[in-house]
Amino acid sequence: MTKIGKFSHICQILWYTVATAVQAAQLFIAIEWERTIMAWYDEAVFYHIYPLGLCGCAHENDGQPTPGAFAKLEAWAAHAAALGCTAIYIGPLFESGSHGYDTIDYRLVDRRLGTNEEFKAFVAACHARGQRVIVDGVFNHVGRDFFAFQDLKANRENARYKDWFCDCLLYTSPSPRDRSLS
Repeated sequence: MTKIGKFSHICQILWYTVATAVQAAQLFIAIEWERTIMAWYDEAVFYHIYPLGLCGCAHENDGQPTPGAFAKLEAWAAHAAALGCTAIYIGPLFESGSHGYDTIDYRLVDRRLGTNEEFKAFVAACHARGQRVIVDGVFNHVGRDFFAFQDLKANRENARYKDWFCDCLLYTSPSPRDRSLS
């Protein structure tokens, strides 16, 4: 091999080495970039709480709070943090008629659990421990006492909120749920 051939071969090896190093650096930067922009929930450990059941709330909402409900929820969230849970997924939480998913008012914490202020304190305590809080908001169905459904029942085809409900049968007689069993 001539001197020029050896030099050319060395240049090729050097070029390959540099190109490989650049590719490796680009890959490292991409991995680090992805790691820095990952959403917090990608690495979170969630603990799910069904508050109405955990607190022993009455099945039917009579408007009476369950004494100490948020204190009980707070104790469980603290226990979850001790287990390494970095996020609380809580719900259903909004004012409802029975099981929690028959929402009446999305602006109020279910009265059986307590008040909006108590919920704010619960969230603040979770945040102080480094826990994030996700509220289970089910917005694709509501309870029979939800204002827009009441409007639909009262005004039928002329209801202001009729387009909020898909394929809703406008019963001429009481619904099967309202009929007594014989």
